[in-house]
Amino acid sequence: HTEGFLQPSSSILELNAGTGIDACHFAERGHSVLATDISEKMLAEANLKIEERGLGKLVKTKQCSFTELNRLNADRKFDHIFSNFGGLNCVDDFAKVGRHFNQLLKPGGYATLVMISPFCIWETSLALKGNFKLAFRRFKRSGTPSHLEGVEFKTYYFWPSDLKKGLGGNFELKDLEGLAIFAPPPYLEGKFKNKSSLNRLFSLDDRVARWPMFRLAGDHFIATFQYLP
Repeated sequence: HTEGFLQPSSSILELNAGTGIDACHFAERGHSVLATDISEKMLAEANLKIEERGLGKLVKTKQCSFTELNRLNADRKFDHIFSNFGGLNCVDDFAKVGRHFNQLLKPGGYATLVMISPFCIWETSLALKGNFKLAFRRFKRSGTPSHLEGVEFKTYYFWPSDLKKGLGGNFELKDLEGLAIFAPPPYLEGKFKNKSSLNRLFSLDDRVARWPMFRLAGDHFIATFQYLP
């Protein structure tokens, strides 16, 4: 999805870069990346990966919260801002992040955000089995308690319109597609013993990912906005 908007040798600012999987992916294709994350441990893992792959000239890391992007060099502008894995769902108001984008992007630049969707067919269908807590957890605008590797936090859910509002008036939605619509979310994949059936569901997702009826019904969605000041 993102590569469809990248020109050769683009400069990318990655938010919640984690262990550097995506930063290395982009660097191996000739792009320069500033990979940011609030976790010192995650960046240590990323730096090991960057060193092992010999990508130190193209990927730099910086410990920085995505709500404090004003700490970055104000004179540096990027072609693209990228965030994966729903990391931005950990902020209660997307404007705390999006308000910085117009200072960080070059005119005409893009922001691609992979977000956990407020509605997921798979989760909502769990109500049929009586699991109402999980089935309707995404409907809470006040956030849902979550945990990862022993760390407790809240997850908040945003529609693309919420993201656009948080970015301000100079951004236009250019592309939107769903992830894990008919295919199960990653945490449910293990329940599928028949891998060929699972692969058929993934293929179906690929076909309908941008259809209006389905693109906001998956576990995640990918939204790309263009900065047009």
